Amino acid sequence: MTDILKFVESHIDKDNLYECVKTGEESEEYTELVAFMDSIMEDFDIHFLYIVTPIVNDEQTVIMNVISADTAEGRETDPEKLKYDAPVITTHNEVESLSDAVTQLSADMRQYVRSILDEKGKAEIMKTEVSSMDMLAYQDALTHVKNKAWYDEVEKRVNEDIENGTARFGIIMADLNNLKKINDNYGHEHGNDYIFGACHLICVTFDHSPVFRIGGDEFVILLERSDYDNRERLLSELKIIFKTTSHDESKEPWERYSVATGMAEFNPGRDTCMNDVFKRADELMYANKVASKMARQ
Repeated sequence: MTDILKFVESHIDKDNLYECVKTGEESEEYTELVAFMDSIMEDFDIHFLYIVTPIVNDEQTVIMNVISADTAEGRETDPEKLKYDAPVITTHNEVESLSDAVTQLSADMRQYVRSILDEKGKAEIMKTEVSSMDMLAYQDALTHVKNKAWYDEVEKRVNEDIENGTARFGIIMADLNNLKKINDNYGHEHGNDYIFGACHLICVTFDHSPVFRIGGDEFVILLERSDYDNRERLLSELKIIFKTTSHDESKEPWERYSVATGMAEFNPGRDTCMNDVFKRADELMYANKVASKMARQ
């Protein structure tokens, strides 16, 4: 190990390093030195490499860290392993002072790495907690699809696409039929079962599109990319699925899902915002709902 350290130190231009520190700019020599240090660490399977120089004056003996390096694996190392087993030196001169300084450096390094890992752990926990809170803030508690708050955020992004001339999307408005009847006759628990089951069928059909629950029985599907290209086929499939379930007498009433739908596509010649498309889809959904009710009567 001593030979490795001497070999590395012989390739260090301390004056050049001083200029790099002074100016804050990396020199060509510094870049080459970093590459050299990396190669040494890789060739000799070293995870930590510190080059230090003793500084002796009339008042005290200290050491200066000239340059240091570590690897990704080294950064994951248990800090307790960063321990320097110092030999017993009782020469009562600068050699003993230097040994004491190196021993203290080892202890300081352990504490420093331990602090870094502790803060990293706290940061990861906080990041996870914030992500979880964000997810809960924008997620519908019953169906686990996105809620109205997230719909509003997505609307801002889509409106930017419209302003930039890159928008290409459609909207399907879906409103559950018979929810009040289920709630009144079988209780709100089964009413929730009805909402959840119908939402599941929507999500399975439009598995490449975000689905939003924006009201008690109202859902919005934002069609983009492949689902937009296949919108007519997918909507037709959805209608067939709900027609089948709504007439399935073998199921419980809260499992006979029925829905009214309306679809509208963005038209750059007439639509100035996402809400214009939403309104047309909502009008078509309402017309479908009225027609379905009249057919049942």
